[in-house]
Amino acid sequence: MRGVIDGGHPRKVSRSPRSLGSDSKASEMLPAIVEFFRARGPEGFSLAAIAEELGTSSRMLIYHFGGRDELLSRVMKLVRRDTILYLEDPPPDDVDEAIRRFWSYYIHMGHLSDMQLFFHIASRRAEEPERYDDFASTAVEGWTQYFANAIEKDGKNSAAATKLGRLVIAALRGIVVDYLVTRDVADAERSLSLFCESIRLLMENDALLEEPARATVPRKRAAAAKAAAAKATPAKATPKPKA
Repeated sequence: MRGVIDGGHPRKVSRSPRSLGSDSKASEMLPAIVEFFRARGPEGFSLAAIAEELGTSSRMLIYHFGGRDELLSRVMKLVRRDTILYLEDPPPDDVDEAIRRFWSYYIHMGHLSDMQLFFHIASRRAEEPERYDDFASTAVEGWTQYFANAIEKDGKNSAAATKLGRLVIAALRGIVVDYLVTRDVADAERSLSLFCESIRLLMENDALLEEPARATVPRKRAAAAKAAAAKATPAKATPKPKA
């Protein structure tokens, strides 16, 4: 489809992807596309290659998914869901085990390409937020709940567990980035150990998990107190001029 901008020059108009909920063909193709991604990684993920593998055309993929990056975001959403289900079978006994499973899955079990895909789509989301709502809608929530469930087993209430779960997934992704950049697994795992110790210290100090108290003194009362303090301060005597 082509459109027109000011001056009569044609421009390409991108097509919005169809909803998977109302597109049975897209839902049918998506698991095979996920397997293709796992075999080829992000670098080999092109519409032409996928179309050839599935016996369809790039045009049909665009019709159902909207484009390469939109398709990648759908793949990421499905991969994330399946990964969490895998790591929760059986559920981890505590947050340390939940963290170890996460780290081992991505770093030691050959699934680092999944995390590379996440960061690729996250960077595109930062550049074009309106195009990746489907990706963003589950980018944090699912993992936060995974860690929160493990934290609740350690005796924390739901609110505290959710706060810590959000911190855990944010920090783990940061350590994974460090590893992706340096490829130094020993250093990355030292950081991971220190982080696990920090989480334990947080869990042992309930006061650190409480909401910070907000200032309750209205501005008028604060101003009145300041004026009263100034009034109570004795004025300095003005020295008399010498005769």
